[in-house]
Amino acid sequence: MVLDDLTQDSADQSHVLGGFSQSVELLEFNQIRQQVASYARTLMGQDAARHLTPDRDLLEIATRQQETTESRQFLEQGGSLEFGPQEDFQEYVQRALLGGLLRGGELYPIHDLVRAAGYDRANLSRHEELPLLSSYAENIPDHSSLQRAIGAAISPAGEVLDDASPTLRDLRHESRRIQQNLNEVMERSLRRFQRQELVQEPIITQRNGRLVLLIKAEMRPRVAGIVHDVSDSGATVFIEPMAAVEQGNRWREARLAEDREVERVLRQLSGMVGQAGEDLLLTLDLLGRLDLSMAKGRYSISLKATQPWVTGQEGQDRNLRLTGARHPLLTGDVVPVSLDLGAEFTVMLITGPNAGGKTVTLKTVGLLALMAHAGLHVPAEEAHFPLLDGVYADIGDQQSIEQALSTFSSHVQNLLSIMGQATGNSLVLVDELGTSTDPEEGSALATAILSHFQSLGPLVVATTHHRGVASFVQDQPGMINASVDLHPQTLEPTYRVTQGLPGRSYALTIAGRLGMPEAILRQARSSMSPMEQATENLLGELQGERLLVEELRRE
Repeated sequence: MVLDDLTQDSADQSHVLGGFSQSVELLEFNQIRQQVASYARTLMGQDAARHLTPDRDLLEIATRQQETTESRQFLEQGGSLEFGPQEDFQEYVQRALLGGLLRGGELYPIHDLVRAAGYDRANLSRHEELPLLSSYAENIPDHSSLQRAIGAAISPAGEVLDDASPTLRDLRHESRRIQQNLNEVMERSLRRFQRQELVQEPIITQRNGRLVLLIKAEMRPRVAGIVHDVSDSGATVFIEPMAAVEQGNRWREARLAEDREVERVLRQLSGMVGQAGEDLLLTLDLLGRLDLSMAKGRYSISLKATQPWVTGQEGQDRNLRLTGARHPLLTGDVVPVSLDLGAEFTVMLITGPNAGGKTVTLKTVGLLALMAHAGLHVPAEEAHFPLLDGVYADIGDQQSIEQALSTFSSHVQNLLSIMGQATGNSLVLVDELGTSTDPEEGSALATAILSHFQSLGPLVVATTHHRGVASFVQDQPGMINASVDLHPQTLEPTYRVTQGLPGRSYALTIAGRLGMPEAILRQARSSMSPMEQATENLLGELQGERLLVEELRRE
């Protein structure tokens, strides 16, 4: 079956790769989103960061990039914003919109929220050099009247203040006066019962909202009053003395009246929140957008990143260029990657030894493309991407035990799905092209796949170990070889990508370093064709000369 026939059937494959969705997981973009979320201050900002997705709309990408750039500029100038406490404000506002009651502990955070929103509006509106962020701030509604109303009635601890209303102030004053009289009656009764040795413990406590004394059970007949409770052991009876019943009734009535007035105040404030509900939801949306923007700015600073250029170039004007690009999830000393694709070559084949950095290069290119299209700055000295409609990747061993697929079958199915979905505006990343099968047939299939992709038009970065595939690419217009190498003396990976030359395998050299007998190595070399030996020697000489030139340049 020819490749064109295979691609016609790819739509029926159950293992379908999405435009950006599959590569988001495969290239670990989820970890990038989580890192951005860690810099957000609000629940809405964190949720928005965790749902960042690459976009296909050039204007949307440009807007997101400008958000990040302006936020970084604002932060580097020493600016800061306030976002209020971390609460589920949407739930509070929705309940108020439906006429529900908000308690003091829910109202005061809304006070802090609108105070923070007012601060941000005033702060950012002054920054004419940040047109996008200041426009967000200017659209934040004015909630000053709601802020004053809540601040005058609710304490930071969420308690309704005495001055929330004149009626509440009078009721609480009257309740405290009655309570003081009641306490005096209870203390006199306690002293009298103590002298008569009727008291189990000399304390005044409450049961069912009434003040009571702890009387010995056997002395119950000698105490006139109302029993409100009995201890578990039955040795103590909780009695409200008859002398305190009238004052107790008045105190309870005063507290009930106070509770009714407190609820009236809370309902009035909840109604104000409901009336401002739509504006509050808009405020939450704008604060969440500002919070996400600031999180992107902080993340850019932490990565020492730069704003990438994403342009809607067509045809041969498309260009993917990275200078000094670093994988954002790798720690330690990461060797930067530089490559240029699209202007003259649309297909790049990277060869070189295992652990030389081929897969890291693929993932760096793909991950930075996703970040750029999601509005994030990228860790690079310079980054230029064409507008992509998808990033398609076949990286790693994705064999399926459940579907009884071998590694080779899994790669073929992935490639079929990519062929069926990729367009001339896509980026395709293929790792270990032509492996996991017979080398000769694998090389033949790899060259045919690269030719197919070249005719299809996407930008392609692929890796392989097959020297024959590299030889094919060397002779094809629009295709270019690149290599990653080990240091010829230390055999440590350099992680540098060199365009224009295929890489060496180092298989025999590494085997010798690991103790493979010299007789076996000689036999292996003798079995290589003179052309292969000459090519390997030439590549080694070129690499040595390149390292020498780099050393002289550094000096």
